[in-house]
Amino acid sequence: MRKQYIKVRPGIRQHMGSRRYQAYKRINEKQYTKTFKLISEAKMWLQREWRLKPKVLAMDLTLDHYLQRYINEYMSTLEKSTQEKNIAVIVTFLKPVKDKVLSSINRTEINALINYQKSIASSKRFSFRNELKVTNAFFNWTNLRVEEFKNPITKDHHKLGQIKKPKVRDNKVPARKVFEFLSNLEGIYQDLAYFQFFTASRISEACGIQIQSINFKEKMCIIAHTVSWDRSKKFIELKDYTKNKETRICYLPDEVLKRLRSRIRNRSSGYIFTTNGGAMKYRSIQNEYTKALKKSGISNVSVTHFLRHSSANIVRESSNSLDLAQAMTGHKDRSVVEKTYTKSSSGTQKLALQHLVDSMHKVMEK
Repeated sequence: MRKQYIKVRPGIRQHMGSRRYQAYKRINEKQYTKTFKLISEAKMWLQREWRLKPKVLAMDLTLDHYLQRYINEYMSTLEKSTQEKNIAVIVTFLKPVKDKVLSSINRTEINALINYQKSIASSKRFSFRNELKVTNAFFNWTNLRVEEFKNPITKDHHKLGQIKKPKVRDNKVPARKVFEFLSNLEGIYQDLAYFQFFTASRISEACGIQIQSINFKEKMCIIAHTVSWDRSKKFIELKDYTKNKETRICYLPDEVLKRLRSRIRNRSSGYIFTTNGGAMKYRSIQNEYTKALKKSGISNVSVTHFLRHSSANIVRESSNSLDLAQAMTGHKDRSVVEKTYTKSSSGTQKLALQHLVDSMHKVMEK
């Protein structure tokens, strides 16, 4: 008999025919299942179902006991990059108190933990915001299993975890400076940056673009894949969805199309931007972008993300239209566009691209 399902991660399997995801969980000797179109929906359902689990664990077990269960039962369902990052964060942060019993973990203990971590923190650290966020989620999970345990983290702990105010980056670089930056790059890094800028894509989306996603006849591409890197910026996987779980169409100017053709040559599939057949290395991109930024006199920006913001900002300034800026970035939430610089139709994105191309031509002609 043909196998109907393949296991894709703990508690989730995919139907070979419909490609839908089935989440399953056994509680009190009874198995519950539900089918979803997206794997993210299946994961969310699993998390909700776990709340039905009886609260039978004891307060006299160590914090590390619950932490290991949390990692195995919950964190193992997260995406690999998120899983690896969050495990490293929480294990390091809670290391000084991991051998204490759960009954001793209270507000005073968290105060002492934060003060200790601050005393050994790097001078480059701004806060323990992320550590407290991940730990807060862990304590909420524990509370669902141990009735007597109350999450000890409060707003005061978040204030205590603040070391200094983070630098406010201005990722909206003017067209002239963007052109200088692009000119100071070479080879594949210049081609990658051109694509990223004129599609206002995230670096993970630009690196994940596949040959079959380009339509040279219609002068457009479909952004539907993203590259995932771990904390050390090593490649993990190519995901078949974007950050907001939606694909988007981007029209491409002739200059970008020309660069893509030279990259693809006689290949019919695979990554467009590649040096060895696989995804590009994040550290290499970061290093080349950093050197070009320095040569261009651009500072205080997110090295691999400023092109996306700059693209949207240039469109907004040249067109005086938030709709066109939103069309460039593909943001689902208009308030995000309003804060940083409706679903947009392909025609709107095409108009936005024309504004961007015109702005860059004006700079290049000077």
